[in-house]
Amino acid sequence: MVRSSSASRALLFSLAFAIVLTGFVSLSPPGLGDHDTLAWRYFGPASLSPGYDMGQATVFADRAGHLYLFYTNLSTTTGLSNLSVMKFATRGDSNVPVKIFDRRVNTLAGSVFAAIEPAAAMGQGGALYVAYSEIRSGSSPQVYVSKSADGGATWSAEVPANAAGGTAVETSPSLAVAPNGNVFAVWVQSWSAEQNVSASMSTNGGATFGRVQNITGVPHNQVQAASVTTDSRSRAYVVYDDHDFATDQFSVNLTWSDNGTSWSPPRTLSGPKANVFLPVIQADPADRLHLAWIDTLGLTSQVWYSRSDDRGATWTPPVTVSQNAADAMVDSRTSIGISGGTLMVAWTADQGNRSGLAFATSADGGDRWSGERFVAVPNVSTKNAVVTADENGTFYAAPTQAAGSPAAVFLEYWYGPPTAPTITTIGRGTGQLDVRWTGSPERNVAGYRAWRSSDGVSYTIVASVAASSTNYTDRGLANGTYWYSIEAVNDQGIPSHRSAAVHALVGASVDDEIADLLAQIAALKAQLANLNNSSGQEAATLQARIDELQSRLNGLQPEAADQTMGFVNAGLLVIAITLFALVILFQSRKPKPQPPVVPPQHRFRVSDVLRSEELASDESANLPLPGFEDDL
Repeated sequence: MVRSSSASRALLFSLAFAIVLTGFVSLSPPGLGDHDTLAWRYFGPASLSPGYDMGQATVFADRAGHLYLFYTNLSTTTGLSNLSVMKFATRGDSNVPVKIFDRRVNTLAGSVFAAIEPAAAMGQGGALYVAYSEIRSGSSPQVYVSKSADGGATWSAEVPANAAGGTAVETSPSLAVAPNGNVFAVWVQSWSAEQNVSASMSTNGGATFGRVQNITGVPHNQVQAASVTTDSRSRAYVVYDDHDFATDQFSVNLTWSDNGTSWSPPRTLSGPKANVFLPVIQADPADRLHLAWIDTLGLTSQVWYSRSDDRGATWTPPVTVSQNAADAMVDSRTSIGISGGTLMVAWTADQGNRSGLAFATSADGGDRWSGERFVAVPNVSTKNAVVTADENGTFYAAPTQAAGSPAAVFLEYWYGPPTAPTITTIGRGTGQLDVRWTGSPERNVAGYRAWRSSDGVSYTIVASVAASSTNYTDRGLANGTYWYSIEAVNDQGIPSHRSAAVHALVGASVDDEIADLLAQIAALKAQLANLNNSSGQEAATLQARIDELQSRLNGLQPEAADQTMGFVNAGLLVIAITLFALVILFQSRKPKPQPPVVPPQHRFRVSDVLRSEELASDESANLPLPGFEDDL
């Protein structure tokens, strides 16, 4: 009996679990495309020249068919360094980047501080800016900004971001251009024992920069990096890391400004126990703020991410986007790249004594993340993990050789998926449904595929349409409910994640029938009210018709309510079955009660119990009874 009871419990639990699982599957969206297997492609050394070490590099895509790669090049003979830019067409005859030119940016030859990474940004009018550190005669490193109005072909003379100058060392620049044209430059300013983040703004297209402000408040003990971004309303946001030696606290902090002249008090975003380095912030077209940083607290270095949907007022709980596939390194910049619906966080990591690019991607704006991946240049350790995305959703990185001479700059790129479409409407017709959606923003979208389901679970492709089409009419449908999901496909054959499913009904719904009956009843009542002097027979006929329609209406209204409650009842049934299964499971795990041990002097004999004639005549009274002792 015990074995049979256990089997019954197992069967009931299995059935309940199956029903619950079926319920979840029926409510799930269609399966998402898996882009974790998309490989980075290796362009090769973008710049390698005997006698020169190509040092710090950054990349910037203008989303108009061009990629800019800025890098420092240090002469191993003279020790002098310059800043250069390579311009690429993002698509060539072989559908790979094609180099257009390689030019020097700085006008004062040999003045660039080769150990500092440049930062690039572009205004809405196409003006290209780059910030970097220069060491001029008799001065410490200072941040300068250069501008090109012709796509990098020529550059104006660099201007100091700190017009007042000074003796402090200025490094780690970050640059952003607001939609109103304001150019924000921020950098780390260092004295012998103190550091802060300084900021200045240009309102005349980078010709000059205004008064420098210490946006961290009082001088701090250690600041390693700062990052600036702007939103669609021209607000600037800056994040930076800070180590307070007095309290030994590491933190990531945020400040913002709407006008560049006054900044909000710094606000700490990280928790009390953290070891934070290299924060980076990036605003997307919807004004969501994406934040990432490295935390070395613990045995390994982890990369964390958080997002604000309300201009920095509140932030989502931080989540790790790295899973120890490689150890994040804190001697090189982290970055965030955004293309449509795809978000990428990138950093430099070490795996097996070899450093390279590590990254994680999200297709839903940072809610869910793919697994961390590590990309290494063949046989070379690299640093720098700045990523950018072009108009086709292709991401680029320019890692630089970490050791050895001559040191090279490499170019890598990743064909990302298109942004998932969004179904806007489904128009109903006789035996057909017209599905409409918003197109994906990437320029290399080759077409769209429509997926259909008759049960909300199993989907099949029913149509492929050109990239110029954002609708599909599904004809010849029997009455019933149909679910649709749309995916985009780019010129590399890479599909997007599918859109959220939307369903529609072919044929009259209960609500349609009710509306029709109400309209007929209203019309008949109007006729009845206008009869006045008509015969009683005509009035009676109209009233009979009204009563008939009202009866049909009364029958349909509960049916409509039943359909509405069907989903609720199904959900309640799933919950009830789940609870019932859990109760059975817990009961099966409870230890079985043992028969009470009765002291010998109080034990009853079956012969005493069976003295009743009625019990003695019953066959069941001769069965052994647990807990009783038979002395007969």
